[in-house]
Amino acid sequence: MLRTVDWCEIAGFDSWWHRLEQRLKENTFSHEGTNLMPSWLFAMARSDYAIKVMRRVLERHLELISLSGPNKPEPWTVRTNSTSGCVEQHLSHASAIVFAHHRLTTPDSDPTLVQEAVDALCKMQDGKGAWHDFSNDADASIESTAMAVHAMALAQPGSWPRIAARARDWLESVQQDDGSWTEPGTPGPTYLTVLVLDAIALANDEKTVTFSRPLALAEGDGPGAPELAESQSNQVIRSMLQVEDWPDIEISFLSDERVQIRSGQQNETFNYGELGFVDRRDGKPRRAWILLRHLAESDGTIREGTAIQMSWSQVEKGVQEIRQLLRQHFGLSGDPLPFAEGNGYRTRFRIVRARSYDS
Repeated sequence: MLRTVDWCEIAGFDSWWHRLEQRLKENTFSHEGTNLMPSWLFAMARSDYAIKVMRRVLERHLELISLSGPNKPEPWTVRTNSTSGCVEQHLSHASAIVFAHHRLTTPDSDPTLVQEAVDALCKMQDGKGAWHDFSNDADASIESTAMAVHAMALAQPGSWPRIAARARDWLESVQQDDGSWTEPGTPGPTYLTVLVLDAIALANDEKTVTFSRPLALAEGDGPGAPELAESQSNQVIRSMLQVEDWPDIEISFLSDERVQIRSGQQNETFNYGELGFVDRRDGKPRRAWILLRHLAESDGTIREGTAIQMSWSQVEKGVQEIRQLLRQHFGLSGDPLPFAEGNGYRTRFRIVRARSYDS
């Protein structure tokens, strides 16, 4: 309803929303009626309008779901057996803390706690790329996975590209034949489908989602974001080639500094600066250009970074930058450089060294 009122610019609801805000405020500050539901806070934090009309209530709710205690070292941990001391993790709770922290950008939230929540989410992604609602649940959860992707997209841990690719692939694998996503216990297929579509867009680093992404993220918040922010500010010449998808493209390195890009009978030539891969401090190629050149030398695949003297974290950051700059250049969406478990990153376009490269 919040989204309908906001998007369709329906008038006459302001007084109703303010009454709702007041009731929620009274319940929240008295600890009554809210049940401290992380899923409710997460859903509200996805609405720009909700943040506008009831920010203080949401901030207070974030404070409450972030509380821990002597028998609960992290807010998202749940003691399942008082005698054995068994503890499991409520991963949707951790996702709500991270996502709301970045959406509300409140100075009162604990960055150390947020980082611990991010670390927990990184560790608890399963082998298929999904998350479970509770860590001991037998089955993965579509809603919990979509929530975790939202949280990680805003937190941008160093392993985000690999995490995103695996999560996206799993979410796409559980889509219904009619294009929707459904799961028992969720608000319904419409809510879940919109949530998952946003999650997939975030995993593909697309800018069009149903809420405003925090400005701090684009300006350099999170591991690797300063490099990405600088590459985004570089001027990228748009390709004039007529391409419909990444497999239509061939990138051929003519030298250390120039490439020829082909699609069918069309071709163009650019240097690294024209494609946005220049370090503005010294005019030299950025690390992502070195990585792109290495992909041309290794059949479009990279499994580790030792050959080019990069840590795996640096490789992942370079992959993010390559994705963003190539999307800008070609005006395409989707992932040009996906991660495949066991095979590393592999380009969806052809990339080679030209015969003239060594001459």
